Amino acid sequence: MNKILFSFRVKNKGGQLAGQILEREAPQFVWEDFINAPNAERFAKKAYYAAVKRIIRELAEEAGPSGKHHLDSIENAIMRDLKFTQKEIFDWCETRDWSKVTLKDRPTGIAILKESLPNIASGIIPSEEEIRKRFSEIVGELADNKLDPVAEYLFSELTSNQQPNIDLDMLL
Repeated sequence: MNKILFSFRVKNKGGQLAGQILEREAPQFVWEDFINAPNAERFAKKAYYAAVKRIIRELAEEAGPSGKHHLDSIENAIMRDLKFTQKEIFDWCETRDWSKVTLKDRPTGIAILKESLPNIASGIIPSEEEIRKRFSEIVGELADNKLDPVAEYLFSELTSNQQPNIDLDMLL
């Protein structure tokens, strides 16, 4: 079993370890090992239902980033909790081979995409379905052939039925 050094900073919530960096070796996450572990399904089901409870509570309180669409599918519920930062998406954009993408005005189109795609992490998604569809096609063209979690995240966010917070179309 491969181990990794797992490190994180404890949030400052007044606790004894606030602000400290904690480190320990832990087993590296390997999907095949995870799904074959005893009670893996139960573990995943509990995590999933905890996410669903959080969505339902936020909808009832009319607070938080959850929308009704987050309960439309398992994918949408997962995407509610699985987030990437603007920096992670920006870095992803910077490492793409943009020559794979056909654009009418290449420099302007690339600039719009490099500005717009990271904003998806903040919930700023184009409201016009045609623009979301074209953005998702481009993400598909830019995605790595192997596992590409950022591309999967962007694709899911662009193709789910969402009510955007801001009308990005006004900026395009």
